Amino acid sequence: MKVSALLFLSLSLLTFSSCIQNLGTNEGSEFQFVDLSPESVTFADINRLIMGPKCLRCHAWASDEAEFDSRITPGDPENSSLYNQIESGAMPLGGPELTSSEKKLVYDFIANKVKNVVDTVPPIEDPILPEPSSEEQFQFVKNEILIPNCMSCHAWANDDELIKDLISPGDAENSKLFQVVESNQMPLFGPPLTNEEKDAIKEMINAQPVADIIVEPILTPEEEFQFVKKEILIPNCLSCHAWVNNDQVIKSMLIPGDAESSRLYQVIESNRMPLGGPPLSDNDKNIIFDMINNQTI
Repeated sequence: MKVSALLFLSLSLLTFSSCIQNLGTNEGSEFQFVDLSPESVTFADINRLIMGPKCLRCHAWASDEAEFDSRITPGDPENSSLYNQIESGAMPLGGPELTSSEKKLVYDFIANKVKNVVDTVPPIEDPILPEPSSEEQFQFVKNEILIPNCMSCHAWANDDELIKDLISPGDAENSKLFQVVESNQMPLFGPPLTNEEKDAIKEMINAQPVADIIVEPILTPEEEFQFVKKEILIPNCLSCHAWVNNDQVIKSMLIPGDAESSRLYQVIESNRMPLGGPPLSDNDKNIIFDMINNQTI
């Protein structure tokens, strides 16, 4: 009888001691959260207080932060499968449901994780690309615009020097190349160039360096006349007017010393000529004007 009483007493004390021990542990786990602010929670805290003690016995991945991250949506606990399972009590499976403090700890960690990620990733800066040189712009226009659109009719489209003869560096508006594409006269048998292609040509011409001004020696009236014939009239007028290669015919259209009354100057100043082509540049018109005024009877 005494043995039975002693056995009952021993079992009672053991049970009571176990309850007291468990109670102390539960209370202690709650107190461990007191000093953790939502922004300060780390995965080490989650692992030490929740994942390790509550989940590791069934889930080997529980202590791996990368595995943890694969089961959450950073910054959005409500759309994180891991949080939804513990919030609903579905996990830990077969174990006591997490306390409200434990759930809040997981919630805070997930909610603030996106901020932590953003803070640690340096901003991506757009690369600063160097501006293309004037020669690179020229080669781009030649290879990407002129050769595909002009080469079938104009062999010069593949010749740097001949192309450059058609432009006035730094002055697209007075460059023959830009004038014929801007007015859609060229390409002759194809669709006109796009606005982007025209802009590329214009920018290329304006980017070309202007050569240093070279003081030319003063020309005699006859030298001026020959210059106008060879450099302006023949290139711009010979395709329609064979007479521009004849000195006497040209001079019959001039009134020496009076450009404004000279038929040659009148038709080019009014842009009636060249017929069907772009008008002469202001520079060409001024050269003709000066040449006529310098002629003597």
